[in-house]
Amino acid sequence: MDFYDMNDFIPHYDISVEELSEDINETLKVWKTLTYINSKVFYNGYEFNAGTLACMALNTIGCFEKLSKLYDEATEMSEYSICVRYNAEEAVDKEITELLDYATDTLLNYWKSEPFSYISVEKLESICYYVRSESEIKTEGSDRVRFIDRLLSLVQNACDIVKGIYDLYSSVERFNDSLNILGLNSSKANLAKVFSIVYRDYYSALYNSGNVVNTSVKYTTGEFIGKQYIYSCFSQMLFADFFEGLSVGHSIRKCEVCGKYFLAVNRLEKRYCSEDCAAKAEAEGIKAKSRETSIANIYYRVTDSLNHKKNRNKITEEVCSKAKRIAKDNYIMAKTDSEYARGEYITEMDADKLIKEAEENIDE
Repeated sequence: MDFYDMNDFIPHYDISVEELSEDINETLKVWKTLTYINSKVFYNGYEFNAGTLACMALNTIGCFEKLSKLYDEATEMSEYSICVRYNAEEAVDKEITELLDYATDTLLNYWKSEPFSYISVEKLESICYYVRSESEIKTEGSDRVRFIDRLLSLVQNACDIVKGIYDLYSSVERFNDSLNILGLNSSKANLAKVFSIVYRDYYSALYNSGNVVNTSVKYTTGEFIGKQYIYSCFSQMLFADFFEGLSVGHSIRKCEVCGKYFLAVNRLEKRYCSEDCAAKAEAEGIKAKSRETSIANIYYRVTDSLNHKKNRNKITEEVCSKAKRIAKDNYIMAKTDSEYARGEYITEMDADKLIKEAEENIDE
């Protein structure tokens, strides 16, 4: 289900897309529009190197543990909002207030951070104020449904930001770990090689299903002809910027000293985000991340993903345990078999693949 298409979401009511989107979705569309010209991306009048916006988004949350908690909260609120929508007439003020507070607090909080801070927050504040004002009016019947739809759209957009950053984090870390396992630098040729390994199956499937990039495209002119993309949601926008950056040789790296993400454009071997971090690394003798550490990082991330799916009741305890056993076997093999570590290990350590294998061999 694509919850951004409200006609598909509520087929039992005769409500047009225009009517539902006039106060929320059409306005938010401004914040999901990117224009690419050569290796640059233009965002609401600002110019960046392709990949910068995705990099900025990764730095809005301090650590993975905090991001995981926010992701779980976003998942719960998303599911909660859908339950309220299907029981719109019975929804009580407490439920409405809880959803509205989460949506407005989340959206306005992220709009104070890059890359969203490059867009005026006034329009967003007016949308949140408008929906909050609607919540104070006692409505019934179709008017009640329309209000809940607007609230739902606000909540889902808030959840989408958190989920998008979480998925982007996992993808960037997986990509960089694969570079390290393969012992490659981040040249354009090596970025292409790792991309073909990491995303050959998993993300090509997402592309085909429209889950990563599902957007309208038009050409725009200026000094050069460029492509303007209008994305359905923020997660698509962030993934696309990450991939657009890779396509022109820009890679998102994680500073080995402070942990901040930065975009490597010309100095592809750059390991630190600033001269201060580089000096600190030299003074303290910090070593580059080892191949063994990268192998372990992939293992720990996929087990975390399996636990998340189990906690959200996407898979059973039995399937989760089986999938984690398979992942551990792969991890042990990768530590002793360098050829396996550089090839099949990278592609096999995908949560969905492990779940499928576990379900097929659950009785063994």
